[in-house]
Amino acid sequence: MPARRPTSSSPRRPRASAASRPPRRALAEARIVAAERRLDEFEQQVVRLPPELQGALSSARAYCQTAIARFNALWQADPDPDARLRIEVGYELLGEALEHLINEITVGTADDSLPLDLVPTMRSWLEVEDHEITLRARPVDSYISTTRGRPTRTIRTRLQEAAPQGAWSPRFWTTFDVPLASREMTLRHLIMLGHEVAHAQDVETGGRSRGLGKGAKHPSNFTEEQVKRVTGVISKWIGELVADVAAVRRVGPAVVIAMAEVSHRRRPTESHPPLGLRLRMMDDELRVLGYTAQGLGAVGATISSWRQQQFPSSGGDVILEDARRVVEQQLTAIRQLARSLVPDGRAYSPRSFATTAAIADDLVDGIARSDRYNGRRSQPLGIVDLFNAAMRVRVGRLADLARTIGAEGDGGEVRALETLDRLLKRAIEGVFLEEEWRRIGLPGPPEEAERVTARSRANSSGVLSRGEIESRLVTRRGPTRRGQREPIVVTPLIDPQVSAGTLDVRLGRHFIALRRTRIPGFDLLRMIRELQRDGWTSRQILEELAIRFNRSVEKIYVPLGDEFVLHPYQLVLAGTLEYIALPGDVGAHVLSRSSTGRLGIISATATYVHARFHGVVTLELVNTGETPVSIAPGMRIAQLLFVRAGGGARPGRYQLSTEPEISQLAFDRDLERLARARPLPNLPREPRPTPS
Repeated sequence: MPARRPTSSSPRRPRASAASRPPRRALAEARIVAAERRLDEFEQQVVRLPPELQGALSSARAYCQTAIARFNALWQADPDPDARLRIEVGYELLGEALEHLINEITVGTADDSLPLDLVPTMRSWLEVEDHEITLRARPVDSYISTTRGRPTRTIRTRLQEAAPQGAWSPRFWTTFDVPLASREMTLRHLIMLGHEVAHAQDVETGGRSRGLGKGAKHPSNFTEEQVKRVTGVISKWIGELVADVAAVRRVGPAVVIAMAEVSHRRRPTESHPPLGLRLRMMDDELRVLGYTAQGLGAVGATISSWRQQQFPSSGGDVILEDARRVVEQQLTAIRQLARSLVPDGRAYSPRSFATTAAIADDLVDGIARSDRYNGRRSQPLGIVDLFNAAMRVRVGRLADLARTIGAEGDGGEVRALETLDRLLKRAIEGVFLEEEWRRIGLPGPPEEAERVTARSRANSSGVLSRGEIESRLVTRRGPTRRGQREPIVVTPLIDPQVSAGTLDVRLGRHFIALRRTRIPGFDLLRMIRELQRDGWTSRQILEELAIRFNRSVEKIYVPLGDEFVLHPYQLVLAGTLEYIALPGDVGAHVLSRSSTGRLGIISATATYVHARFHGVVTLELVNTGETPVSIAPGMRIAQLLFVRAGGGARPGRYQLSTEPEISQLAFDRDLERLARARPLPNLPREPRPTPS
């Protein structure tokens, strides 16, 4: 299990009885004590603490530890009743502020499916440096962002009496709520990535969208309450349209389709304008940026088809109709404001979009590429490029991906969509890992590849030479020319360590460990036999065994910079940090590194990776020593020995894996026959057929 974060060990201060002080003060103190207890429980239960919350968590704990002592001292120092009343009020406000802060930290932020790898990109687009971002999974029906500027400063003011010097207190704090139903639909995160970030940026710059439309004339028969309502609707609609146009400029054409797919069933409301108007504004902005129908291809055709559809109307609501009239008069000002948030120099250009065709080719081939390597340096791909490439596949090449994974026919499109989402998520993870690797100061890819003095030709042995490996690691665009060998894809390729026949691979961030339960053992044949006795079909048996396998393991995430403690004789499944795609003429053996082997850690069994394998290599790590050993994501853990392989290789059952995968032994066809030959306890032995 990974090492737990240390919790506070400071001794609890003795508290006076509630009868000796006012009830308001006692209630506030109880809130702070409860807040501190919640922090303890949260740290003990959550292994994957989102990195952007670590400062908030430590400061909240510091507030809890110092607040009661500070207010007790103030209370004792000033016996004046009026002064003590002010202290009571401040104490109560402090308790409320802490409760609010801890809710922001703990509610929904520890969901393993949250796209935390997108946070650095989102933060880079914001103007203010001390702008914190929190992602939460919530039971909401759309992406929601809440940016606190003035309220955060108010909380900071209330807490600064109790806060230590230099405590965490950002100028802005934006909470992005990700719908529970969409948290694993990576393509939908485009809305959060572009649209919701623009909302936060608008608040940073003073909320200028709220000033548009003020002073507009409304029907004379409107009451004061109706005028107030329509003014609020206009402000919200303009804010949404500004965010839409800014999203198109920052993220490109893919966000238009994502917005249409999420919102096409919604009627206009007082918070969201008609979808037809929104799509028109976004499509027009694409034309302004220089996108053409020919350049957009299938993406452009899909956008045009969305624009031609009829969407739910406002149903004759006079407030919404008047709001639309006023907003239509402000379209030019809306575009100008959006362009000030994302100037031309930062806009996603048609030229950048054109490069995503090659990335889409890789996705269709089942390759989750996260960088480009030209033999000299490795350059991470852009997050926005990956999303637009995935949308190209989503709207125009899904059938090609279905053929790649062998999922043609009924249900093939659903399986292809699931595969596309996993590949996109893995590619984003690779980009994040490479950028994080450089941010924390670890050595990156060399600027100049070390020249091999004696580049050996393809020798007659089965092992590839160093020169051949290096030449085939180079990324090539377009189809392979005649006589040119298919490349070996290893992505991200961070500080490649290539020697004669081998390439070092690194430890990933995802682990699978067996749960230690009261079950005495895992008797697969017995399980199958019992299900057969109850009349289950083969498909039903496989589905049930998959459920039981998943219940018997624990999936663990360890961030870069943290560690996983492997105990003596413990088996854990881990994945490589790299995503591998082998050509048809090359296979690979997985070898344990001697440096880690001398510590007792070996990569056991399953040592051969077949030609044409695409995915993360699952490592079966075992600590054969007598003492626990810490292993960390990013460390070089094993080697791939590349060997020549014959043609005709077919993908295996672990193809296109993006994380380590548990055993799929249940899919072996002969297990059901073996199970039938095994008697169950307390059951009569089945008669054996008489030989003829």
